[in-house]
Amino acid sequence: CGFKEELWQCISNKQGIDPNNNLEMLRYINQTLSREFKELKYEQDSNRNGSKTFISKASEIDETPTTKTIEELEQAANDTAKKQKFFKACHQIFTDALNNQDDPQVAFSLKYLREVRGYNDEQIKLFKLGFFPNKNNLISLLQEKYSYSSTEAEELITQYFDGIIKSNSYQKSEEGNCRITFTWYDSTAEVVGFTVRKPTADSTIKAKYLNNNGLSKTDYLFNLPNLEEEKTSKDIVIVEGLLDALSGTYFASQEEETKNYHFVATGGSQITDNQIACLKSRGYSKVILLPDKDDAGNRGVKNSSTKLIAQGITHYIASIPNDYKIKDIDEFIRQYPECVDLESILTTKAIQVKYTKTEKEAVMSDKKEPEPNPYFVLATELLQKLTNTIKLDQEQ
Repeated sequence: CGFKEELWQCISNKQGIDPNNNLEMLRYINQTLSREFKELKYEQDSNRNGSKTFISKASEIDETPTTKTIEELEQAANDTAKKQKFFKACHQIFTDALNNQDDPQVAFSLKYLREVRGYNDEQIKLFKLGFFPNKNNLISLLQEKYSYSSTEAEELITQYFDGIIKSNSYQKSEEGNCRITFTWYDSTAEVVGFTVRKPTADSTIKAKYLNNNGLSKTDYLFNLPNLEEEKTSKDIVIVEGLLDALSGTYFASQEEETKNYHFVATGGSQITDNQIACLKSRGYSKVILLPDKDDAGNRGVKNSSTKLIAQGITHYIASIPNDYKIKDIDEFIRQYPECVDLESILTTKAIQVKYTKTEKEAVMSDKKEPEPNPYFVLATELLQKLTNTIKLDQEQ
């Protein structure tokens, strides 16, 4: 149409808005694009000697409205606190229950841990393993030890453990029940959930592991040292299985020459972006990958390596010696403890994959074209709408 004018000035002329009034300008742009306009955030200007002058900062335009009322935010905070309190109580109940050797169900799980897995009582205690009781027993323990009402205890158990309880109710033998508990923590040592295992090595029994409802394992690394524990002097070794992480860490702590390793588990064959974020938030810039010796492990370590390179984390890829017909580090430690040389496996013979800018760019180039800048898209859309408005005005 031959019309040419600066965007900011065009809006000012058409709508009568002061071009220096950023607040009204942003409000109009959001309304034009049918976007939610978030209220400005304010912070005190530290450069004005403690005066009450404030600097306005507009928050990012959000295409999907997510505004919550104060009541909703308070409810969410209360729900989180309630969940943490419940999980903390359950963890204590589970670990205490595993000490009750007079219970035949507990005795069955302990027999599996001792005779099949080969763990001694000291290891079982250090692993912080637990025993998942029947529903009625769990309700009674929550009432007696933690003052929960019967109704509240049953509601929380149903909310978080319904899948595990239903699975156990279908089993005809204790071997098929998910009993042995593993506790997941976040970096602040808060309990975030549980994985429960069946006390069996029988390959015909499926679904050996179950998780509580709502546990997102991909957001955490199992056995990652919390903020209160020493982390700077130990190399992080990333394995797949939960028992791999516990066995490796325990074994390393017993060996003077290999005390610099701490094992964590992904709970799957490859690491996720959120798990990498956990490492980076803790300051880990170098890790060691020790995959299972199977096809899934081989595929997973390649994907994990690609993700770590893209995130700028230097890492080593280690492997279990081919001389032994074993699947993972837990089996190696249990079956051939006298042959385990962690220093050789994790350092001497490991292959280093060092992060460089070139490698990162090579990894990124294999991905799809990046998404267009959302602000450019919004600006383009705004210009188009304003142009259409101007054309209509001229035609009229």
